[in-house]
Amino acid sequence: MSQTNTQEAPLKETFKRWLHPIQMKLPIVLPFFSPTALRAGYRAAQLTQIVATLRSPQGCPWDRKQTLRTILPDLREEVLEAVEAGQKALDGEYDDFQEELGDVLFLVTFLSRFCEEDGHFSLADAYTDIVEKMIRRHPHVFEDPSIKEEDIKRNWAKIKAQEKASSQPTFRSIFEGIPALLPALHLAQKISAKAIQVGFDWPDEQAVLRKVDEELQELREAIAHESHERQEAELGDLLFTIVNLARHLKIDAENALASTSHRFRKRFQQVEQLVFADQKDLHETPQHELEHYWQRAKELEKHASNTPSS
Repeated sequence: MSQTNTQEAPLKETFKRWLHPIQMKLPIVLPFFSPTALRAGYRAAQLTQIVATLRSPQGCPWDRKQTLRTILPDLREEVLEAVEAGQKALDGEYDDFQEELGDVLFLVTFLSRFCEEDGHFSLADAYTDIVEKMIRRHPHVFEDPSIKEEDIKRNWAKIKAQEKASSQPTFRSIFEGIPALLPALHLAQKISAKAIQVGFDWPDEQAVLRKVDEELQELREAIAHESHERQEAELGDLLFTIVNLARHLKIDAENALASTSHRFRKRFQQVEQLVFADQKDLHETPQHELEHYWQRAKELEKHASNTPSS
């Protein structure tokens, strides 16, 4: 055996053991890191060290003063900015998405540093948790490739339930773990997805459409005869049912509404430009004229989409 092979064999076994303890029990061995993974890992290590340096006595006074309480609001804001940039990316505008994802990664690293300093957990512990979870929840990839596609979702729900049962053998609602601070539309999707895991669902989209009609009629009656609070409740029922219709149609309701909002804003900005070009004040333009400008904006939008790119 050559010297290279002699050195390579123990290195390979060491690498496999270091990669993850679970891996040694799997029939499918995780491959060596790809160049992309190695590059990402190196940059993640750099960022971890940068944050540690910023928090050190020789670091940045502002960064040393920060706490979990002061930075958590920033995480929420940066995640929302990343989602907004992601919505633009859906329309082909990727300019901001990379930067916003980087900002989120920085705050995740920053917040993990606080927890490490207080003796709770490190960023490496968080990485370990998610690696273990992803391997455990994908037995069809890392354990038994013969698992059928229709069993994958059922296994996913079962594995998640087992994880919760092993950590706390008391009563747990199927809705536990859903953040209460989620945007309402996303929250409705999450709650509905949990309910269908135990079979609580309409049989098909036609049944959901009939329910939409029913809820719409109840809203009409509430508008005609009921209080504002009752109208709000009925409108909520209608929106919740529409979210379930989207799910049956395999449409993400959050993305659908975000895309429509983005299209509306983009088109109305075109209306603003048209009004400005005609030297008019937007706030003093009558509604029927705004509708005319709206139709012009639609035509310009249609023409732009049909024009071949140079």
